[in-house]
Amino acid sequence: METTKTTTSLAGSKDISKSECILKLQRNTLDLQQLETKMASYVCEPNTYELFNKCQSILHNLRKLKQRNQELIQNIQKRKQLQIEEWESTIRQVRDFIDLSQSADDYRKLLR
Repeated sequence: METTKTTTSLAGSKDISKSECILKLQRNTLDLQQLETKMASYVCEPNTYELFNKCQSILHNLRKLKQRNQELIQNIQKRKQLQIEEWESTIRQVRDFIDLSQSADDYRKLLR
């Protein structure tokens, strides 16, 4: 019974979900830009080769995530209704950002 309610409310709010997904992805893009600025600051300069590699890996993943974010926003905007795959991709993007942010925090702790 609960599953039916969830499915109905999800199906009934596709337009809202579409705009919410776009808004969340746009905010995620801003957060990614802020994280990129932090990682490029002198405070995050690596002082060993290992840290340099870790920093480069984080920056590479960050750029890929930003690109996927923009592509997903464009795909969602093109469609009339939100597809379940796009909704799942939005959730995956947010989770990937959280993981990347945690990696960046761990990296900054290693610099201290």
